[in-house]
Amino acid sequence: MQPGDRMLCAFVDNQPVGKTFKDWPPHITIVPWFRLDTASPELASQLQEHYVGSRAFEVTVLREVQLGYKKQKTVNLVEAPELRRLEGQSRRLLHAHHAWVVDEADKTRGGFRPHVTALKTGRVHEGDRLWCDRLCIVSQHG
Repeated sequence: MQPGDRMLCAFVDNQPVGKTFKDWPPHITIVPWFRLDTASPELASQLQEHYVGSRAFEVTVLREVQLGYKKQKTVNLVEAPELRRLEGQSRRLLHAHHAWVVDEADKTRGGFRPHVTALKTGRVHEGDRLWCDRLCIVSQHG
């Protein structure tokens, strides 16, 4: 990734605007790293307008599975119909701006499988319920 690349995610625990971190807090990735000339405040405004009928919603944490390269990442799948809708709406807006999206560029994009990866900073467990009332634009600075 390059400095300035961004991604869209929902954090398990709300994070303050402008927070910087090296170790990722638990989150649900909506759209992985993308590159776009539009500034984040403008993109956030456009996304808010683009998310037709969106409101806060509950996310249910499901079973633990192994995903990723050689299935080496422990994750918990999560379920909420709104996640798939937000992923589709987000990608459509990014496509309209001709954004470069990593999983489309390297052809690793499969079906959207919303999940929370178990991290050293925290994890979720089957049966947990999460409240999603915002998506975040995260910018790469390293």
